[in-house]
Amino acid sequence: MRRLWVIALLVAAGAVLGPAGSAAAAQSNLVELRIVVAPKLIGVPFLVDGRPFASHGDGVASITVTPGKHRLVALPWKDQDGLRRAVFSRWRDEVFTAQRSIEVTHDTTLEVGMDTSFLLRFEFRGIEGRVVSPDRIESALLKNTLGTKKSFTGDETSQWLLGARIVRRAEGLESVPVVYRVQSVLVDGANAVYAAQQAVTPDRGPVVSITLQLFTARFRSSDALFGLSTGSGVRLQFPDGHWRSYDFGDDGSVTLTGLPRGTYHAATIGGGYAPVSPVAMSKSQTVDLQTVSPLDVGVVSVVAVACALTLLFVGRPDLLVRLRRRFARRRIDAKSVAQ
Repeated sequence: MRRLWVIALLVAAGAVLGPAGSAAAAQSNLVELRIVVAPKLIGVPFLVDGRPFASHGDGVASITVTPGKHRLVALPWKDQDGLRRAVFSRWRDEVFTAQRSIEVTHDTTLEVGMDTSFLLRFEFRGIEGRVVSPDRIESALLKNTLGTKKSFTGDETSQWLLGARIVRRAEGLESVPVVYRVQSVLVDGANAVYAAQQAVTPDRGPVVSITLQLFTARFRSSDALFGLSTGSGVRLQFPDGHWRSYDFGDDGSVTLTGLPRGTYHAATIGGGYAPVSPVAMSKSQTVDLQTVSPLDVGVVSVVAVACALTLLFVGRPDLLVRLRRRFARRRIDAKSVAQ
C-alpha cells in the first residue's frame, strides 16, 4: 500500500514539473548569433526569421536562436539627424546579398560591412570670399577615388555622396574613406576651377565650400591719339561665345565682378571705330580699350596731307617758285578783269 502511494506521488510530480522542465531544457539549448558591423554604427537593423534586432554602442548586434537554419536580413540604416545613411555592402564570408540563409549549431559571429553616405550642402565662393549665388552655377562635376563621377546644378546644392566603402582585409572588413576632386564648375559658360585641385571629403561635412576663380575687371575706353575718354559702354564676349553690353558710369568706366577665368573679347560702344580686343581673365585688372575717334581721323588726315606736301616740295625749290609765280599771275589777271 505504501509503495502505491509513492508511485502516485511521483506521477503527480512529473505531471506538474514536466512542462517547466521541458521549457528549461529548450532554453538551455539556445545559441547566440552575433553580428559585428563595420564601421561601428549604432542601431543598424537586422531580421532573423522576421524577428528584429539592432546593433548597440559597440557596433555589435546579438540575438539568441535555436540551433538550425535561419533567414537573416541586413536592413538599411539612417542616423537620427538625417545626415548619414548606410546600406549593405557585403558579409565577410564572401556573401554579397543582404538576405542570406545561415546554419547555426553553436554560438556564431558574423561580420557585415555597410557603405556609408553623407548629406552635404555645397556653397560656392569667389577667391575674395564672396558667396556666389547658386543661380550662376550651371553645373558642377566631381570625381572620386573609385572613378565614379557626380554632377549637379546650382539648384541641387544638397547632395548625398558616398563617403566610406567597405573593403576586405586579412584581419576583417574595413571602412575606407572616399575622396572626391572637383573637376569643373561652369559659371557663364566657363570652368571657374582648376581641375582636381580641390578635394571634398564627405565625412568632414555637412557644409562644403568650393572656391571659384572669379575676378573683377574695370573697363574704360579712350581715343587712340589723345587718351580722351570716349564711348558710352562696352560690349563683352564671354568664353562661351555670348555677348553682353554694359554702360559706362559718370567716370567713363564700368566695373564688373564675378567674372570667371577665361578668354574674353571686348569692344567700346560708340565714340568711333572700336576694334575687338582679347582679354585674358586670369586676375583682377583694369582693361583700357582703344577707340579711333573722329578727332583722331581728322588729325591723322591733316598730318598725312602735310607730310605728302612736304615730301613733294622737299629738294624741288623750283617747283615751289613756279607755283608762286602761277598764283601771282592769276592774281594779276583777276585784278585786270575786275578793272
